[in-house]
Amino acid sequence: MLCPRCGTEWDARKSSCVRCGFSVHTANFPEPGVLSPLQAGQYLRRGRYRLQTWRERRSWLAGIVETNWNGYDYQPPGGEIRICEVILPDAQAEEIKVMLRGATHTLLNAGKDPAIPALKDVFNDQGRVFFVFAVVQGESLQARLRRLGRVFAEQEALALCFQINEVLGVLTRQAPPLVHGFISPEHIVFLPGAFSCILDSFSPMMAGGITWLLRGITDALGLPYMAPEFTQGVIDVRSDLYALLATVYYAVTGVVPQAATGEIPPARRFNSQLSPEFSALLSRGLHPLLLQRYQHPAELQQDLLTLRSRSSSGRLVAPTSIPPGRPSITSMHQQASMVPEPFPALRPLTLTAEHAVTAPPDPFSMKKPVTSSLGQDVPPLSAAQPWPVKVDILAKPRDGVLVPSPETLPQLPEGHERLEAALILIIVLLGLGAATVLGSFHF
Repeated sequence: MLCPRCGTEWDARKSSCVRCGFSVHTANFPEPGVLSPLQAGQYLRRGRYRLQTWRERRSWLAGIVETNWNGYDYQPPGGEIRICEVILPDAQAEEIKVMLRGATHTLLNAGKDPAIPALKDVFNDQGRVFFVFAVVQGESLQARLRRLGRVFAEQEALALCFQINEVLGVLTRQAPPLVHGFISPEHIVFLPGAFSCILDSFSPMMAGGITWLLRGITDALGLPYMAPEFTQGVIDVRSDLYALLATVYYAVTGVVPQAATGEIPPARRFNSQLSPEFSALLSRGLHPLLLQRYQHPAELQQDLLTLRSRSSSGRLVAPTSIPPGRPSITSMHQQASMVPEPFPALRPLTLTAEHAVTAPPDPFSMKKPVTSSLGQDVPPLSAAQPWPVKVDILAKPRDGVLVPSPETLPQLPEGHERLEAALILIIVLLGLGAATVLGSFHF
């Protein structure tokens, strides 16, 4: 693979990088001692990185703290970065050290997907471990809601669900599976110029599988969107599915989902323009019992496809303002100017019986569709598509069936194939015998 620090080709399983010495096997970890807090403006790694602004902090048990910073990389080509600072007070915890090295491998592999920020560097400095990620240029879901001054329409929310659920499918295929753990409106980022979004702010501790230290966590940006069992250490892809749908619930209602009476109120209570089916999908995903919720991204994908097929017209629901009697997102965050951003209408693909039957394109996919010879948009064929749409290839056209059933075909007439084959064989043998006899005479 390519070294995340200098770009040189190397084998991470066998040795360190021959150019810069980067290694995920021999990384040093901090020694115990009193650590003074870092401040914006401080330099790291002998002046290569500079801390700019503080983003968020996650406090774990055993005194472990993750702090995310916006930073800058002065090594060419340079540019903005995200720096995750990890404080490990117990430097002798070998199990945590091994898991953090495993997290480095997991994040390196996951970062190959365009929907996941790439890990660029891992190093120890000033008694801490630092993970450096490529920065995601774009607008967070929270910032977009503030700017628009309204909640999402249902079709916008469906697009958001499709794309982030696709990312969760990528995470489940990592070895071992990767859990984000902190999905929230601040950690979903929309890319410039398109309705495409990705996940940001991955946690090295979560990537290392150190989930038992999350018991009793009280300091995290995505805490209101976490599954009920999250703080008991029960963390897997189902936790991310819950957090995703809790975030979508907020996006379409303007209300943070809270189970004040044991269950979260239906989304239609706060936004009557949502369809009953979409509201039911959110209610299932936010059920208080773990086994009653979605268990895998493929399961949620099937319900999303069913819901999308029922609205085949492709028209969007009109943008909805914040429910009456509730403070708007604009007033909550005191945003002065709000310019609504239109969401492009979704054009469904229609195929006739004489055309080759192909799965319809996914207008919610982040991947750019290709164009077939028929002039229709079709999704790119790749192993990265986790849940292909099932298509009935024996669908009936308007004027009848594609292939007649076997019992309707006429029977073939009986012949004398064996007798004919025997006569041909006798003729061939007689010809060979005659040729042999004639060849024995000399004229």
